[in-house]
Amino acid sequence: MYVDADGSVKHFHRFKTEFGFAKLLSLDTFNEASNGYLIDDSCMFGAEVYVIKSTGRGECLSLKEETSDNSYIWEIKNFSEVKDHDQLFSEPFTIGKQKWKILVYPKGNGSEEGKSLSVFLNLADCESLPTKRKLFAEFSLWVKDRVNGKHSEIKGGSWFCDLHKSSGFDAISLTDVHDTTKGFTVLDSLVVEVQIHVMSDVKEFA
Repeated sequence: MYVDADGSVKHFHRFKTEFGFAKLLSLDTFNEASNGYLIDDSCMFGAEVYVIKSTGRGECLSLKEETSDNSYIWEIKNFSEVKDHDQLFSEPFTIGKQKWKILVYPKGNGSEEGKSLSVFLNLADCESLPTKRKLFAEFSLWVKDRVNGKHSEIKGGSWFCDLHKSSGFDAISLTDVHDTTKGFTVLDSLVVEVQIHVMSDVKEFA
């Protein structure tokens, strides 16, 4: 096993026999004699080796296709009253043993603020993941057109963790959102749907 600079332990095996650093120090620093790395055209390299006792436990990562109860529909009622909010969260829902939320930016997010409606999938219980564990998901997000059936659909895939809880897109222009003939806002409500197609699954074994 190999302990990285950040303290994480990496495992040597027959498919991975080397670990190291792509850039330990720059060539200019190495070749500068006053730094003491290169003296009389020679240098010394060393390594400290510590044997870490194996716990006898391992993990297996697989991608599991979600085929049932893998979608959630959120109707945002009284949309005209919340369209100026910075962000809106749905109630939490469960897909694949994880709790999720839909996150909507009614005025847009980032560079699309004031231009587009932004829709994101949010991992609501990321604190339940073990330390340094990430969760991968492939998903689709829709803003539903309830008049013409021309839904705005976006597909994507992302790794979710404590530092990256949400992933999404700029779904549709605000002009289209507020144009009632487009079918996205009907009776002052907006409907967003998410479907998670694939999720990563980690199993521990001894």
